[in-house]
Amino acid sequence: MKKIVFVFAFCVFALCGSLKAQTSNVLYSSSRIPQINALNPAFFPQDSRFYIALPGTNINFASALPYNSIFQYDAETEQTNVNLNSLLDTLCNNGDIDLNANIYIAGLGLRLHNTYITASAQAKTTFHLGIPKGLLTFLTEGNYPYAGEKLTLIDGNFLNAQAYTEYAVGAAHQIGKLTVGARFKLLNGYMDLRTTGTELSLYTAEDLSSIQASLATRVHYSLPFSGIDPADPLNFNPANLQYFPGNWGFGLDLGAKYEFSMFEASLSILDIGKGIHWTDNIFEIAPANNEAGVFEF
Repeated sequence: MKKIVFVFAFCVFALCGSLKAQTSNVLYSSSRIPQINALNPAFFPQDSRFYIALPGTNINFASALPYNSIFQYDAETEQTNVNLNSLLDTLCNNGDIDLNANIYIAGLGLRLHNTYITASAQAKTTFHLGIPKGLLTFLTEGNYPYAGEKLTLIDGNFLNAQAYTEYAVGAAHQIGKLTVGARFKLLNGYMDLRTTGTELSLYTAEDLSSIQASLATRVHYSLPFSGIDPADPLNFNPANLQYFPGNWGFGLDLGAKYEFSMFEASLSILDIGKGIHWTDNIFEIAPANNEAGVFEF
């Protein structure tokens, strides 16, 4: 009889937003592959005493764009068309795009009686883009309906991207039908890009004689290079490349699994800790005197 896996606690943590797994949970019940250990440290391949995981890539793309919000079927013409209005309306109400890429560099596991030891090295990138509702409103309606008032196109911290490596060691121990596991992760940050306080607004004169745009933003970034001139970040000496920048951090994963006669229950809490402390090669691009730039045309 097939096992029915109830992953109640894991789903709660995945939906709450404050604890977010960085590996796709599609693999959660795949008990024969080593990579499931990244989702729950109490998981390990059931049929192997030793494994070496070869390099592999996992890409997880998430957006609030269901198929029927982009493509709609016209029964009269028997054609499928792109519905631009529906697409923009969906983005206006929930316009977040997330892209996570995980390169599994190497991994190994070893079973010692009822204990399983694991180790892995991975390279990870995360990318989050919040599509501004005001910008989409401008694209669909234009600026004419907002003559004489300010139209805010972008308001908020809409861009966040990171690239880092993760070195992890973990252990799982089986006590009867209960298996508990923990994994310690050492993180090394290579790239961090964040925008804060971003505001882009547009003011159209009532007589439509002029348009004034105002932009204010702060860009914080850290790169794996030294000796960079913030005014000319592309001009650097390749010899200054740091393979191991000083942006270190740590994380902790906890997991448990209990096997009943007909089904299995599991729980995992991932990424406990403060994460990476960005201390090396920190730069900031900010407006002079904290004043927004104004452009009139």
